[in-house]
Amino acid sequence: MRYVVLLLVGLLGSCGGSARVRQVPQLAGATELVWLGIDYTGVKMVGLEGFNRPDEIFPSLLKNWNGLFVTEMLPDLRERVKKPVRVDVEHMIARNRQATRAQIIEAATLGENLRPADVKRMVASYNPVTRSGVGLVLIMDLMLKHEERACLYATFVDLASRTVLDSQRVCHATGGFGFRNYWFSPIKEAVRTL
Repeated sequence: MRYVVLLLVGLLGSCGGSARVRQVPQLAGATELVWLGIDYTGVKMVGLEGFNRPDEIFPSLLKNWNGLFVTEMLPDLRERVKKPVRVDVEHMIARNRQATRAQIIEAATLGENLRPADVKRMVASYNPVTRSGVGLVLIMDLMLKHEERACLYATFVDLASRTVLDSQRVCHATGGFGFRNYWFSPIKEAVRTL
């Protein structure tokens, strides 16, 4: 019986809730992490009925999701990376004004929309105020209404060179009440699984 209990404890510990963030050597040596925001400029929003109010989405809801992250998710991010987090999102809010209703599409057979090369190109074009250290950006890839999930690249950035240090594509389920919370749920999960 004792063996079974120890085995279950070991399995549960390895399945989720791990307090260890991805291994990014530059992050380990950094005194803080710079939060760069959520980038919606390349996202495809799939399922016309799920995104039937584009005037509410572009650009105000994109700005609101970035604001919601700052008010709700910074404590979780700090806890996850075990470092202070500086907020530098104004450039991302301005950048997201480039996103348009043309990014809402009826259907997609794509496994992914953005490729790692696209992520590198996007990061190289960023213009944050902070010019040194390690940054984190969530680059939205797909928001899939019928599959009830969203995919994004959780990307650590060298701010001095604006190059990708580490980028991982993850997909998480949607959920919550209201349009805003429904699509914000995958963002929360992305932070918890860094």
